[in-house]
Parts: sequence; C-alpha cells; structure tokens
Amino acid sequence: MNWLRSPRNTVYLLLATLLVIMPIMSLDAGISGDEKVHLEQAELVLQYFASWGQDKSAIHTPVTNLKYYGQSFDNLTTLLSHLLGIEDIYTFRHICNSIIGWLCILFTSRLAIHLSGHRAAIFTILIMAASPRFMGHSFNNLKDIPFALGYVASLFYMIKLISHLQNIRIQHALGLTLSMAFTLSIRPGGLLVLCYFIFFAGMTFLIMQKQNNNTLQIMPFALRMATIVLLSYLIGLLFWPYALENPIIHPLTSMKMMSDYPIRIRQLFEGEIYWSDQLPRYYLIKYVIITIPIIIFPLCLISVIELLKKQKSAILFLQKLILIFVIIFPFAYTSIVHSNVYGAWRHLLFIYPPLVILASTSLSWLINRINAKSIRLGISLAFMLSLLPSVLFIIKNHPIEYTYFNRLAGNYKDASINYELDYYYHSVRKASLWLKEHIEKKDTNQIKVASNYGIDVYLKKSNRAISLVYTPYYSRGNTDWDYGIFYRTTIAPAQIKQKLWPPAGTIKCIKTQGVTVCAIVKRQTYDDYRGKIAYEKANYQQAIKHLQRATQVDPGNEIAWINLGKSYLKNNHYKKAKNAFTQCLKMIPQYEPSMYYLAQTALLHGEMEKAETYYQEILENNNKSYQTYLAYAQLKELLNDTTNANRLLNQCLMINPHYKRAIKMKRRLNN
Repeated sequence: MNWLRSPRNTVYLLLATLLVIMPIMSLDAGISGDEKVHLEQAELVLQYFASWGQDKSAIHTPVTNLKYYGQSFDNLTTLLSHLLGIEDIYTFRHICNSIIGWLCILFTSRLAIHLSGHRAAIFTILIMAASPRFMGHSFNNLKDIPFALGYVASLFYMIKLISHLQNIRIQHALGLTLSMAFTLSIRPGGLLVLCYFIFFAGMTFLIMQKQNNNTLQIMPFALRMATIVLLSYLIGLLFWPYALENPIIHPLTSMKMMSDYPIRIRQLFEGEIYWSDQLPRYYLIKYVIITIPIIIFPLCLISVIELLKKQKSAILFLQKLILIFVIIFPFAYTSIVHSNVYGAWRHLLFIYPPLVILASTSLSWLINRINAKSIRLGISLAFMLSLLPSVLFIIKNHPIEYTYFNRLAGNYKDASINYELDYYYHSVRKASLWLKEHIEKKDTNQIKVASNYGIDVYLKKSNRAISLVYTPYYSRGNTDWDYGIFYRTTIAPAQIKQKLWPPAGTIKCIKTQGVTVCAIVKRQTYDDYRGKIAYEKANYQQAIKHLQRATQVDPGNEIAWINLGKSYLKNNHYKKAKNAFTQCLKMIPQYEPSMYYLAQTALLHGEMEKAETYYQEILENNNKSYQTYLAYAQLKELLNDTTNANRLLNQCLMINPHYKRAIKMKRRLNN
C-alpha cells in the first residue's frame, strides 16, 4: 500500500487498469451509424493508393461526401486488417479505437501533470473514465475519438514547446508535428490546431520580448515555427486522396464544407423535431451541460476564478488561457456560423479532454490550498461520490452508456422524450444477437427480418436462412417480414407519450435506465402488407378489407391507416378516407403524410381553403417538404394565383433542384 501513496504510481495504476478494461469493453460495442460507410470509404482509399492514384473512386463520393475527410485511422485499421488477415473487422476496429480512447486519456493526464502535477492527473483519469459519453464513443467512433486524441496531444506538445521556446526540444517539436498532422489527417478541422499554434507561439514570443527575456531573433523563430506547421500540413495530407489531388485548394474546400455540411437530418431537441441546420445556436453547449458529470461545472468555475488571480508567470497564465480558449472557441465558432450539427455533441468531443483538465487542475489547486488533512480527504471523497451516478450508469447500461444524461436534464424518462438517446444505433447489435439466437431455436428455415438499420453483419452467420430487408419504421407495414428490429431514434415523441412505443408484437426490448431504445417485434398480421399489394394492383375493395383487419389487430399501425385512407379515396369514400387519416393524426400529431392526404381529400371534396390550411401547417412544421411545396403550388394554380405558385415552386427547387415534376410545372407556368 505504501507504493500507492505516491500520486505518480496511482496514475500508472489507473492507466494500466484502463488499458486492460477498455479493449475488453469494446468487444460488446455495436457498429455505429457511420461506421459501415467509413469502412467502405477506407477500402476505396486503399484502392486509390494501390493503383497509384488511377482509381478515383475515393474522391467521387456524391452521396456520403467522405472525400472531404482524411479518416486516416479508418484507413489504417482497414489496411492492418488486410495485412493481418482479420475476418471480424468490426471487432478489430473497435479494439483499436478503444486503444485510441485510452491514448486520449493518457495525453489528457500528461497535460494535467504538466500544468498541475500528478494529483490533477489522477482526477483527470477518474473523470474521463467516469464519463459515459466519452467512454461509449471510445469503443466504436473511429472519427471523433481519434480527432480528440490528435487535439489533446497537439495541445500537450504545443504547451510543452512554448514553455521552452528559447531552447526547443526535438521531442516536443516532433511530437507536435506528428500530433497536428494526425489531427488534420482525420478531419479538415485539424487546420484549426495549426492556427492555434501559430497564434499562441506568436503570443509567447511577444510576451518574452516584453519581459526582456527573449534571446530569439524574429526570423529564426518564424522559420522554426513555419517548418513545424508546414511539415504537419504535408504529413497530414499524405493519406488523404482528395487533398493530394490539390494540396492547397481541397483542404480549404473541405474545411468550408464541414462548416456547412450538406447532409441534413431530423433531430429531437427539447421535445421538438428540428432539421439539423435549424437547431438553436445553443444546441451543442446545452447538450454538453446535460450529459457530462455535474462536478465539472463548479470545478471549472473555480479554475476561472483562480486564473483571474495574479499569476506569478505570464507564460503560465498563457498556458491556462490556451486551455480555456480551445474549449470556448469551437463553441463560439459553430454558434456564430450556425453550423449544421447533429448527434448530440459528438462532433465536439475533442473539447472534452481540455475541459476535464480545467476541472481537475482546479480541484488539485483547491486541495493544495487546504492544510487540514480531514478537509482534504472530505473534498476528495465528495469528488469520488459525485462521479458515482455516471459510473453506475456505465456499469448498468454498457454498451449503450453514451446515452447518459445528468440530473440537469431532469429524470431519465423525461430526458428520453426531449432528447435523442441511441442516435448512433449501438443497441441494434444486442437486439440482433438476441433475435438470431431466438430464430435458431425455431424449426423453420425461412425467416424474413426487417429493420430500419443495416443488420446484415450480425445475422449473416446464422444457421437459419434469414433474408433481410430494410424499411423505415413508419413504412414497416408496406414490407413483407416475420420479425423486425427497430431502433427508437425516429419515433415521434407523441407516440412515446401515448405508449405506442414499443409497438404491438414486441417480444424483446433493449433498454437504458428502463427506457426502450430498440424493439424486437414479431409480426402480428400480414394484412397491412397484403392491403398495400392489393392497392398497388388497383384492387381497392380488397385492399380495404385487408387494411381494416390490420388496423383492428394493431390500431397503432400508422401506415395501415394511411393506406386505408388512400384506398377509400380511390373508391370515392371521402368521409371514410378523412376518418382514416385523422385516426393516424391522433397517434402522431402533425404527421406529414396524414396532413398531406387530408389536404388531398379536402381538394377532392372542393374544400380549397381547408386544403391550403393543411399545406401551410405541413410547411410550418417542415419547411423542407419539397413535395408539399409542389402540391401547394398546384393548388395556387387552380386558384389562378400564378405569382404564388411560382414562389412556391422556387422554394421547392431550392430544396431539391432536380425535382422533375416541379421543373416541368415551372416551365409550363412561365411559357
């Protein structure tokens, strides 16, 4: 036990323990939402280099936009899996990423040691290990966690280097060069770190000049700094095909693209559904506030107060200021430019290590100022107890621990209605493995499994003949399947409040804190699917019979009500059609398909004003519904209002410039 009394030895023990635990925990990780497309892109990158740049597939990515990422760690793990002959590539990737997560904790603790000693490093390691969001992403997020490693390693070597600016050590210069290169090789945001270095090295030089404590000449100093920046930049582009095609323009183009990423998705935030490019500017900062251990906030406040006190050294003050700046600036930048962000704050995971250092160094500073051993022990014990809720959450909910919310978000059930939970689909693995075992106990060999996520990797080695089909949750009745695996992310909050989730037929729930994040469903009736087939064959009376039975078996089957209403419309039963669409709308208030077909029903019944009201309500809730803009324009044309018809068509084509029906109508109106 005497060995453990040394803070240095405690740091070593904690790091060694995590190095064992984290790879083991990664074995349970599911395939993340982006992982499959990044793996496919990595294969294209390898083909690019294998063909000496002749195969351009890696830089032709109109759907995924992945050419704008260096994603060097994805590429490296893919290359290693080929060289080592590894078949289970996803497990290999997850193990590798857990080591990157561990290295991130290592460099975070090293920077804490530099700023405040080994006690601060102990607090740093404990907070990082007790952070469910960071730990959860460490097991399968091969983009944001490696970027966070590059970011904190760059800060470590940057601060080390400017601490010895007059006598730069080769290990610090080399470490900084490689760290900044690694950061840039993951995402174009790594250019930000190069700018940090130029700015803070220049600030340090000026401070030393003012203190008459600088023997450096400006030109030799500038040359050294420029060499480090240039080498970092060039090395960072070495394994990035798009950047290699034009090393000056393309990285800058990629940086601009990241500020306004073209993919927009719907997000649940504060109980409302937003498009990701229309979220409130405080989206990221609020998500951080409600998802990290609460103890960090008072400790950071203490750190700011401590910083405002007179510092013995201007250089030391600058180092602490760097820490605060690299936390605040990304938030400020994304808020000012109103960046397109989604998936909570995973895109800003890189600010978490410096945030933890800020908290840990302030706790160490506070304890160092107290002489009474009992009070110091009490503060340390209170700190440990403050981490207990998040630690217990990790233990109880692994491998879906990244869905953690602290008490500032309210109780977990309320938070689950107001915010996204399993937005990266980690729960699907557990659900798929359970269903695979369940199916293999059955006698039948022909099983059809549907899901709103790709589950082929999990079920491909089954000893049963399982056919897979992808279906959005709200279209599940239009597809032929026996079992379904559906994650919760796309479910309307109103349905959860009405207890329509999990759906009828659920035989197994994957939960966090008692909240279902993924449901395994056994189909209760095939009448919804048969009704859809009958509708497509224009056998509307038969479709109505099937769909009536389907809605009786499962009154919560949204698509069955929609198809039933459409079938009634085809048979000119307007009142019955309206009732069917209204029934669906009761389950999901503001449900776009319901309101759209209610508008169509009103039009067929000659109720123009009512149809217009429905269209307006749709666009108020979803101003990117280009189909609604077209339908509304057609209504305006019927009313001889060509001015507003053209305006609506222009809005439609701004969202979808290639929408042929809108283009055709606009040409007709303007001829």
